[in-house]
Amino acid sequence: MKKLVRIANATPGSAGHTNERRARRLCRQGRATFLDNGELYFFTPAQVIQKRELENVDAEIQKHRGGKVFWNGSDIEDEHGVTMSHRPGEVRC
Repeated sequence: MKKLVRIANATPGSAGHTNERRARRLCRQGRATFLDNGELYFFTPAQVIQKRELENVDAEIQKHRGGKVFWNGSDIEDEHGVTMSHRPGEVRC
């Protein structure tokens, strides 16, 4: 007997459950995640694309820069209004 997993954000007219094997596959693909209560939550297409883009940027930084990011931008203020200064080429991790 297959174990059913409830879909937390099922769209109207779609199934409210899926089997556990498919749910795990969707999680591996990065299209969904399990919530604390065991329900499956589907990401929106925009969330999936954004996550993949960030993973690609992180992979490129790791590949070409050994995981280090260099700051060459302008100085910015933090949430307390304090100006943070960075020298060109300063490592920001």
